Amino acid sequence: MASEASELRRGNAIRLNGELFIVVETNHVKPGKGPAYLQSKLRSVAKGGIREHRFRMTEGVDRVFTDSKSCTVSYRSGANIVFLDNESYEEYVIPEEAVGTSIQFFEEGEGLELSFADGELLGVKFPEYVVRTVTLTMRDVKAAKVTNQVKPATLDTGNEIPVPIFIKEGDRIRVNCETGKYHDRVK
Repeated sequence: MASEASELRRGNAIRLNGELFIVVETNHVKPGKGPAYLQSKLRSVAKGGIREHRFRMTEGVDRVFTDSKSCTVSYRSGANIVFLDNESYEEYVIPEEAVGTSIQFFEEGEGLELSFADGELLGVKFPEYVVRTVTLTMRDVKAAKVTNQVKPATLDTGNEIPVPIFIKEGDRIRVNCETGKYHDRVK
């Protein structure tokens, strides 16, 4: 599907010089002289590397239709993570480095979406936020006059992240999957 470069957004799949890429980041740039352009970071599906590419705003881009399947994190097998398709029960084995660091906030048996383009597996679609329970954190932290004071907290997945001092064990918190940072407390 042809579209203009100015319409590209993070997560779009494109074909560039015959190779399939996922748009990781876009930045609209308007220099003092000359026309505006779109500076982008693209992840190669075949090679996994990131490359930067500059598009003219009105340049035609070959966007690829993507499809997603609802899957479950089945198990870890060495350096791979195995996902199970919820409908066909087909297994998809993806190297842990290709899945990304956001997988650390998900346990076996939890659902995620896998993206496909032209029948080729692109990767895992993570939600922006995930809700987790605090299983261990320091108690009796005295409130200070300094704002943004944090303490370490261990989540039910075993990850440790900094949280505000008012968070207690058993609290459910929302964590940003991409950054791994605390967002807010869920009531």
